[in-house]
Amino acid sequence: MRKVLRITMWIGFILITLLTGSYLWVRTSWSEIITEKQLDQLTSDISDTKPIPQNFKHTLTIIYPDIFETNLNGYAIQQLTTNDEKQICPCRQVAKSLQFDIQKAKKSVGNYYPASLTWAIEEQVSQEQCLAYYISQYSFSENIIGIDNACILFFNEKIDNLNIEQQIELIIRLFYPPLYDKVKRPDLFNAEMSILKEKVTNYNNIYSK
Repeated sequence: MRKVLRITMWIGFILITLLTGSYLWVRTSWSEIITEKQLDQLTSDISDTKPIPQNFKHTLTIIYPDIFETNLNGYAIQQLTTNDEKQICPCRQVAKSLQFDIQKAKKSVGNYYPASLTWAIEEQVSQEQCLAYYISQYSFSENIIGIDNACILFFNEKIDNLNIEQQIELIIRLFYPPLYDKVKRPDLFNAEMSILKEKVTNYNNIYSK
């Protein structure tokens, strides 16, 4: 009996050691893709990005209430425990959007570097700063880079002057462009617009009283 218990304990110890080692490796594997200097420059650029305008931020937090509190660990837990696919981790969005040469790294690193880079970014900047950077760099099309340009070209307005419907359209374009393409899938787009507009309107009606 003692022998079985001892073997079980050793197996458990080995499994814990392997899992811990794998976790630590994943957390630091970003260094095989980019240098520490590049990471510092990235987080400096994120920190220097102008803040999200208050009106747009207000609408975002109605649609995604936890968007500025959800780090990568929280995002992973939500993906495992809920059926809601519309979860946003801004620092993860930044990590996924960056283009790096992963050919020089081991093949396995290419599978994990977005998560590893997300953790590294989260150690230096906030989710809100990441989102501000993400929307300032997001490619709405080949010729429309950044949310300020999108506001002018789509609506002929600055972001501070957008109405609720225009703000929601940008949010849909930012986070789910293939699924809710306004041109290719107008029915899906309009349905999602109606759902989100009702959600925002109801919230504003309740809390404006």
